[in-house]
Amino acid sequence: MRFLVCLLLAAACSSASTRGADPLADQVTIYRDTFGTPHIVGDSEEGAFFGYGYAQAEDHLEDMMIQYRDAQGRRAEVQGINALGAGYLHFIPYEYRWDGDYLQRLLKTKATVAANRKKIEPDVYKILDAFARGVNAYIAAHRSAIPSWIDSVTAEDVEALERSHYMRFYSIHDALMKMTGKVYDFPGFGSNQWAIAPGRSADGRIIHVEHTHMPWANRFQNYEAHLIVPGKLSAGGISWFGSPVFLDGFNDRITWSATWNTPNMADDRQLREMTCDPKFRKVLVTDAKTALGQALVDAVVAAGADLVWAGCAEPWKKSPGFERLASIPQVSLLTLDLTDSRAVRDIAGEIGGRVDILINTADYHRNFGIAARNGIEVARAEMDMNYFGLLRLAQEFAPAMRARAADGQSSAVAWVNLLSIFALSSFPPHGTYSASKAAALSLAQCLRAELGSAGVRVINVFPGPIDDEWNQALLPPKIAPGRLAVAIIDALRSGAEDVYPGEVAEDWLARWRDNPKALERELASASR
Repeated sequence: MRFLVCLLLAAACSSASTRGADPLADQVTIYRDTFGTPHIVGDSEEGAFFGYGYAQAEDHLEDMMIQYRDAQGRRAEVQGINALGAGYLHFIPYEYRWDGDYLQRLLKTKATVAANRKKIEPDVYKILDAFARGVNAYIAAHRSAIPSWIDSVTAEDVEALERSHYMRFYSIHDALMKMTGKVYDFPGFGSNQWAIAPGRSADGRIIHVEHTHMPWANRFQNYEAHLIVPGKLSAGGISWFGSPVFLDGFNDRITWSATWNTPNMADDRQLREMTCDPKFRKVLVTDAKTALGQALVDAVVAAGADLVWAGCAEPWKKSPGFERLASIPQVSLLTLDLTDSRAVRDIAGEIGGRVDILINTADYHRNFGIAARNGIEVARAEMDMNYFGLLRLAQEFAPAMRARAADGQSSAVAWVNLLSIFALSSFPPHGTYSASKAAALSLAQCLRAELGSAGVRVINVFPGPIDDEWNQALLPPKIAPGRLAVAIIDALRSGAEDVYPGEVAEDWLARWRDNPKALERELASASR
């Protein structure tokens, strides 16, 4: 207690008004030094943290309450429409953080804490609860003098704030940059700090110096305190407003601090709800007999999928490499013919309620346009697979996926359609195939509208010519099945909606955006 010897004692000035209001109020005394820093002496750890909550509220109540509302996505209730953020992914460069009520609602921080309340260590929960009770004691004692929008807090509110700090400041920066397609780089960002052990200092005490490199605004404002439980605890440090945890601190044995880092958040449960990463999910690949289908199955398994259903319309036909898939533990082979409405309905009845990601690779592709082909049989087969096959899938699988879109970690998250760059502008040597893919694109856009409102992302893939048997007559460059599979996995992880893999697709897209009529004429003249 020698730390207190030279202090100006103002004993019990903060806690006297709370005596009897909460049993913990009788277990703590708050002293303040000449700088106003609270030195909180508790009979127990709970008493000390009760006093810490009371002292913070006494000095910065409104700032604390804004922080709690911020973590719940409720700041706009007090600060107005600007607190919603500019869209659900809003970044504030000055504060190095993602902001806004939209994002906080998307992260579901408070709801996740409440749902996992029993997983919080009991000793930790006691501290969170004691701190919240201290805040509430101050509110109750000064109710008539504080704004009406301020209400009581709970241990869950305090924990939600801690997780909000961690998620937005430390962990999901890179992932959110990918989702926005923007880069926020901070070459000068970081913390400088030095620690000197007691055995190396002149007075035998710990010396710790740090420059946090953080602005003095909002969540970065620090609150200094000293917590004491005689014979058990004596620690000083700083916390962000609303937090009972010393971000930087010291006791008689150690000193600690924090700095910028980028932990691997790929398996974080909250973050996974915001992405379509195949890891730990159940995936249906509708046609796995082709080179692309097999490459996709391999890629999804490599990405960590729990279960992959590999479809095949005609399993009795021996497709090279297809039987190999049966030896992969995560793969389950099934018969799925998208031209058979009843077969699609039966499969949907078996697995539709379990599919998290559906990747439709079924494709019927034949060469030639109109004049070079007699009859409509081939064109009808292309439409039956490429357009009506997608329609059958959507009618049978989409309702179940839509219903499961809000199931947390077990939710249905994505639907991937394999289209073609030919869907944007017809390639006459593959004219009827182009028409079937254009029809599928229109249907896929309708599917996106219906599933998107429920939270299931629809990803349309527009590859250039794939290096397979039906594009043998085309000159390179052609995209390899393995490369296309990687592009689809990347799209699932990044949250992209439209993907154009391969050099041809990228070139056609740029020209189509610039002048679609000019591209149509170029393709027509090139095919003569």
